[in-house]
Amino acid sequence: MPLRAIRRRLKEIDRNSRRVERNVFDRLQGAAFVLSLVAAPFVVSAMESWQVSDERETACFVRVYTEGVDRTLRAREVEPDERTKPWPGVTPLAEVDFIHRVSRCGWPFATRSIDRPFEVEVKLLGAAQQELRADYVARAEALAISLGKLRTISEETVHPTAWAFSIGVWWILLSLASAIVIAPARVAWYVLRRGRAVVRQRRIDRSHCPNCGYNARESLLQGRCPECGSALYERPDVY
Repeated sequence: MPLRAIRRRLKEIDRNSRRVERNVFDRLQGAAFVLSLVAAPFVVSAMESWQVSDERETACFVRVYTEGVDRTLRAREVEPDERTKPWPGVTPLAEVDFIHRVSRCGWPFATRSIDRPFEVEVKLLGAAQQELRADYVARAEALAISLGKLRTISEETVHPTAWAFSIGVWWILLSLASAIVIAPARVAWYVLRRGRAVVRQRRIDRSHCPNCGYNARESLLQGRCPECGSALYERPDVY
């Protein structure tokens, strides 16, 4: 049967495959890889507090004015291209900007966004009275609310897709950081082991003991070094 043949083939491959020796640094790297996955969500959560960017845009621009001899306060929304145009027959008193601010939290992707209540920026014009500033703002705010342009409560949104991608990015970054930290010790260990292997190989080539360097030409048939007792035919591990 095909399934039985596949199993037999897999067993043969497993039997004839060379076993890869994992040293302590490979085990450390594997453990760091797993720990990075566990730590990544906590890092993403912490970045929501550490990395916050604000985006500001004008939700509504209102001009407060009086018309003719009537002293009643009036308000009107003004489009951006109309701000610099003159208003004949009216007395402008204040210009009120209602700013919409959105805070985006997280890195490298915004995992959480907060739509904050509106902020007010007031510019008094020539005929305005400082003591009537609150009245100007109240009149402009009433118009903006009636137009449905203002957000009066804070609204928070969590982005699951950004969370998933951010966890993946931090998993990779933390794994790379652990590999960089382990790399100097790994290289030093490799150089030391390689150097030791070269020394042992040269001793063996001269019929000396690979362990202590004793001239064991007369003891080759015994297979043991008479000085330290180690095997004379041991081959060094070369990586």
